[in-house]
Amino acid sequence: MVYPKEEKQATNKEQKMSNIYKAEAKRISDNFFEKIREVMEQRGIKQVEIAQGLEMTESNVSHIFARKNTLSLEKILQLCDTIGVDFNTVLRR
Repeated sequence: MVYPKEEKQATNKEQKMSNIYKAEAKRISDNFFEKIREVMEQRGIKQVEIAQGLEMTESNVSHIFARKNTLSLEKILQLCDTIGVDFNTVLRR
């Protein structure tokens, strides 16, 4: 039998772990997009070209790079293909 105090402690621990995972996911995502921006800058690739490659509006791409919208894994892989980099290479940079 779980008592209310034990249940509350478990919930607090779960919340802390959830916050840790969210923070780590944000760090990875921010790092990924920073590296993508670096590659785009090095190669002179503009967001309009990304929009065309992803079949999105420039506004949507702008929101993605501003971290207001997210991308599916499929679109992330398509983004890498559009700028000519390997997904795994970007993650390791």
